[in-house]
Amino acid sequence: MKSLYAYFGLLDLHEVDSPGHSFYQLGLLDQIKYNFMDDDAQFDFFSYYPEVLQTGQFPKYPNTALGEVFNRYAASLLNQYCIPFTNMIDAIENREYDTLFLKARFRNLSTLTKKWKDTHIFETIIEKALNAGYTKDKIVVLDTDMSLSQDFSERYSKYCTIQLANVACSERFILDCASVHMSSIDDRKTTSVFYGNVDTSNYKAGNEKSKILTEILVRTTDFSDLSIIVKEGSVPIKSEDIEYIARNNRSHIWETLENSRIMINVSKDKYDSEKFIPARVYEALIFGMIPVSYKFEWLCETFSFSNELDYIEILKYLIEIDSEDFKKAYKFYINKFIENVYGT
Repeated sequence: MKSLYAYFGLLDLHEVDSPGHSFYQLGLLDQIKYNFMDDDAQFDFFSYYPEVLQTGQFPKYPNTALGEVFNRYAASLLNQYCIPFTNMIDAIENREYDTLFLKARFRNLSTLTKKWKDTHIFETIIEKALNAGYTKDKIVVLDTDMSLSQDFSERYSKYCTIQLANVACSERFILDCASVHMSSIDDRKTTSVFYGNVDTSNYKAGNEKSKILTEILVRTTDFSDLSIIVKEGSVPIKSEDIEYIARNNRSHIWETLENSRIMINVSKDKYDSEKFIPARVYEALIFGMIPVSYKFEWLCETFSFSNELDYIEILKYLIEIDSEDFKKAYKFYINKFIENVYGT
């Protein structure tokens, strides 16, 4: 069995300046495989990026124990990587795919400015699939960040299965990554990381991040080194105590995540109300970090906070404990996560 996975991004440590959390995508593919496909099934991977930005070379990851886990999953899950648009359309028209899994795309100011045609390509794939006879259950539109509009759902729900990807990483991928860190976590720095936009005032209504974010980031620098991963050139908080990492410098991002203890998770308020797990929580666990989350008691109460004082108490604990106790804390979080997300 072979299916198509279309994603706005690439899987390797590329340097394209665009948003997107690529490091948990293999875990997402493995979860899709678990939900929909046979054990030996694979994906053709298609990127909505302009083809001029794609190398087409099979993804390779750093020469670390974690990188080897990624390489193993990539080899198991991927059939063709960065399949050209025309080849992909031909395969759809020839009904070579069992199911099409399409990361939803929608027009926004950034891609309109760049003149990228990702949303047009997304809509074209659906049209070609319908013309080829694919039924609604064989065209799965994935919403990975609760960003789909009501208008989109109303227009496409009759043709496609719209799937909210709340469980966006397989349990076995999480556990395979965690097993690496349980034996190599000793040299980890007490650095904290925030990954994403800090100023979200221009987001669509209802998608802004909690207003407590800036306050939490500033307070973090009183106790811990802080790295913020943002769009290149963005400096939302002016401070000599903050290291800014451009979101397209993915090699540096990988190294930072693999060597830090704390991932700060202050996200959209609706993630808490809808019990939705954002990408940075998965990425934290994948890289051996503990996500400290604003109002995520339902996921792990111990490392969730609702006010600044609770946050500082968690932060101090995680930077003051020795490596062995940090390993225990990470294992505690993993166990809670597995229990609350996968029910095992």
